[in-house]
Amino acid sequence: MKKVIRNMNIIAILVAFSVFFTGCGLFFNPSKYVKASFDTLYKGEFEEYSKIASVTTDQAQKKYDDSCAAKIDDLAKLFGFTDDSDNISIDNSVREQIKDLYKELYSKIEYTVEDNSEKIEDGYIVHVSVSPMLIFEDSMDEVNEFVSQYNADILSGKYNDMNAYSQEALNNIYQQGILKVFKDKMNDIRYGEPEEISIRVMRNNDKNSHYINADDLIKFSQLIIKYPS
Repeated sequence: MKKVIRNMNIIAILVAFSVFFTGCGLFFNPSKYVKASFDTLYKGEFEEYSKIASVTTDQAQKKYDDSCAAKIDDLAKLFGFTDDSDNISIDNSVREQIKDLYKELYSKIEYTVEDNSEKIEDGYIVHVSVSPMLIFEDSMDEVNEFVSQYNADILSGKYNDMNAYSQEALNNIYQQGILKVFKDKMNDIRYGEPEEISIRVMRNNDKNSHYINADDLIKFSQLIIKYPS
C-alpha cells in the first residue's frame, strides 16, 4: 500500500443550512447579523445569533456542529484517508478527531466585520476582512516527511505481520500520523495578509427576514483556511 498526497484544491460545498440564517425585525443590523452568523458557524458562540435570528441555542449549536462535521470528508479525501477504490475509509474515532481538529482551528480563525454596511436593492453588502490561516500549507514538509517514512516502513516489511497489522490498523497508523502533524502545529499557527470579502445579506420575499448569500458563504469558508494547491 502506498499513500500519495494529492494536490489540495478547496472543494466548495454548499451545505443545506447555509441559506437559513434568518435575521428578522424592524431594527435589523446586517453587520451584527453577519458577525453573529460567522461566530456561530465557526467559533461556537451562540448567544448573539440566537437573539438576532430568534432561534434556540440548541438550534445554533446544531449549525455549529454541522459546520465542523462538514469538513471531515474533505480532509479525509485531501490527505488520502481512503481505500484502494478512493472511498473514504475512517472509523468513528478518526471522524471525531477531525471534527475536534476543525473546532479548534475554527476557534482560532481571524476575521473582522465592518460596522457599516451598504444598502442594495435586495438587501445589504457587509465588508469582512479575513486573515487566512496557513496551518495546512505550513505543515506540508512534516506531512510529506511522515508519508515518506510510512511508505519506507511498508517497503522494509515492518508491517508484514498480518496478525498484528490488519489493513484497518495500517490505515489508523497513517491517519493518526497525519493528524498528529496538525495537532503539533496548533499552537504555532501563522496567518496570511488580510483579504477583503463582500458578504451579501439578502432580503426574503416577506421583507422581514434575511439570509446570507450562499455563494458568499462558500467564498468565506474558502478564505479562512488556506490549503496547498
